[in-house]
Formats: sequence, structure tokens, C-alpha cells
Amino acid sequence: MPQEQSYREIHLTKGQVARVSPQDYEWLNSLKWSALWNKFTKSYYAVHLVWISAEQTTRTFYMQRMILRLKHGDKRQADHKDRNTLNNTRENLRIATQQQNAFNMKLRRDNSTGYKGVYKEGRKEHGPGFHAYLFCKGIRTYVGKFPTAEEANAARCERAKQLHGAFFRAS
Repeated sequence: MPQEQSYREIHLTKGQVARVSPQDYEWLNSLKWSALWNKFTKSYYAVHLVWISAEQTTRTFYMQRMILRLKHGDKRQADHKDRNTLNNTRENLRIATQQQNAFNMKLRRDNSTGYKGVYKEGRKEHGPGFHAYLFCKGIRTYVGKFPTAEEANAARCERAKQLHGAFFRAS
């Protein structure tokens, strides 16, 4: 007997496909979905556009927010655990604050060390070496100075695990 598929696919515009849990497929597939490119995250999101005639505007509904039942105006965010913004299965989504969502971000494109929060020399306040920093609750914390980027990353990760909990992501 074949194993049941753990997700269903909904086709979007621009040749993109969103994954959803089987229990969400019917109601989501009854709507028209588009792929919206986000230049900041460099990824597509599944969106449903609705014209609001009373406001003379189009309102954008994000699939992940609809699945998590996050209403318009709710400041909480939908976080994709695997960072794939088109994987909208319930197992991959969780409600997060903006800060928790940021903990799960990819490396910045201008990162030169290959590690989040690790910088090479040049930081005047602490001297040469590899410096590790992290942000939590709006506060920038200096973890320390280390001879190698690997050591700086290990120390930062250890501290971040304590502060970020389930939202911790090394890189």
C-alpha cells in the first residue's frame, strides 16, 4: 500500500508551486493564488489578492498567515521553519514575533565570514580578531573576540541557543 503524501501542491503564477497540508488543500485551492517576489528575502510568497471596492484598493492575503489564522493587523508573523517560503505545510509554519522570525533568517549576502554575527577585525571597540555579536530583545550583545571565525561562531551559537530557544538557527 503506497504511503500517503504529506503535502499537496497549489500552483501559483510565475511557474511557482506552494506546498500545503492535506487538510488545508480544499479550501486553499478554491482561491486564486499568485506568486509574489519579495526583493528583501529574495523569495516568493503565495498570496491571494482581493479588490476592496469600498476602499478602492487591493488587499494582499498571505497563504501562511491564513493557515495560521493571523488576522489583518496582527503584528505577529508566520515563520517558515525550513526557510522555504512556499512550504506552507502546518508542520513547517509557526507563529513568531518579528524578532523570533529574524533569528531564523539566512546569512546576509554581504557576509564575509560565512557565519551569522561573526565579523573580522576592524571593529574599533574591541581590537583585531574575529568578533561575535548577537541581538536579543533589541539589545546587541558582544559575545567576545576569538582567534578564528569558527571559534567565534561556536561561542555565538552556544549563547544564541540559550537566548533564541526553538527559533535558534546557526546559519
